[in-house]
Amino acid sequence: MTSVLTTVLVLGAVGGGITYTALTASGADRTAATDVWRKPDKTPSADDPARNRAKGRTDTELSAQLLPVPDGYQLGPDADFFGNDVVRDADEANKYLLEQQYPGISEAERKKHLEQFKIFGVQGSAKRSYARDNGELVFNIEIIPMKAEAVGPLTARLKVLAEREGFRKGPKIEGYDDAFCFLTSEVKPESGDSSEPGIDAMACSGYRGNTRVYLTAIGGAPLPEGEVAQLLQKQLDRVDLEGEDV
Repeated sequence: MTSVLTTVLVLGAVGGGITYTALTASGADRTAATDVWRKPDKTPSADDPARNRAKGRTDTELSAQLLPVPDGYQLGPDADFFGNDVVRDADEANKYLLEQQYPGISEAERKKHLEQFKIFGVQGSAKRSYARDNGELVFNIEIIPMKAEAVGPLTARLKVLAEREGFRKGPKIEGYDDAFCFLTSEVKPESGDSSEPGIDAMACSGYRGNTRVYLTAIGGAPLPEGEVAQLLQKQLDRVDLEGEDV
């Protein structure tokens, strides 16, 4: 049972993100191949709860641990159906993971799976979307605190699943031997013109203390792998180990 549930959480939280990114890329408009996101015509006001501050919301302990929007970036498109800077409590996080893996299940099945998810001790989650100002790179970061004894094995399980699926290995993360990145195959333009750049996607995972960290990125090929790896490293560095402000 544990191995099955591990797969459910891994695929729902990260593996599904890799697939979603690749599918998004395959259906993208490539008339401008590297313009993967366009800046909105109007900037929401500072009071907009979906945007809060330009660097990202800091109104909860968990959201304050997310990487602030770096220079040269801004808050990006919606990371999921709930916005581009989202915080979930434990109940909401478990329900979200469940809905990713089992959309449309009955209420009885939902209750059964939610009860099984308790073995991982998911305490909540925070997720933020970032977009480079020139629109050529978009990435999401999600952090999920859980039981300390579950975080390492789940991360290792994801690596095994990614290798099994044949994803290309990405860069290593300095200072975090257990963290890793994988890349999907480059999606070529539908025109078939090999001279036009395609779209790359990369997914990374790691943990610090009892907190799992996920990063998914999409951009024009070749993806700036080193830059993305540094972003994950910076996020891992920010994870609060002592319950103090970061």
